Amino acid sequence: MTATPVLEEAAPGRAAESEPVSFEHAEQTFRVPSPEAGAPRQNEFEPQPDEAAPRRTLYEEMERCLTFTLEKDGAVAVSTGVQLKVSARNQCATSFPASDLRVEVRARAWSGRDVAAREIISFQGNIAPYDSALTYVILHCDPDKSYRFEASPWPSAGSGRRLGQ
Repeated sequence: MTATPVLEEAAPGRAAESEPVSFEHAEQTFRVPSPEAGAPRQNEFEPQPDEAAPRRTLYEEMERCLTFTLEKDGAVAVSTGVQLKVSARNQCATSFPASDLRVEVRARAWSGRDVAAREIISFQGNIAPYDSALTYVILHCDPDKSYRFEASPWPSAGSGRRLGQ
């Protein structure tokens, strides 16, 4: 790369400097070690299984991997309750079959721990690794009151089976 100096006009009363302009250049070389041939690469972002740890149940894996988002769905008026849009996001490399996936959705009063309504729901299809799914549910509660909505895997989801069974 060649640099061309820009010469400025001399200020009134000063003579232009006739010294050549010099540029400094530095170069650094370093070696990056390459991975050993045949060594498996581990994804640093994916938790690595502990060989000594017992295998998790499907329910435990659902608790670890799934996050739920609940939104009031105002597109449909329901006189006997509140319709919610429930989305599940899988953050792991595990697939969850629809036949095993059950989710408990609750409406709780803002004032306390009382559960105003709850439903056990399922999704229409499997939730693939790093994918999401969407379903709708009607919670039968007073539609004129304000609630906080929660969702979590239902404890009997997966029927107590271990992963891979």
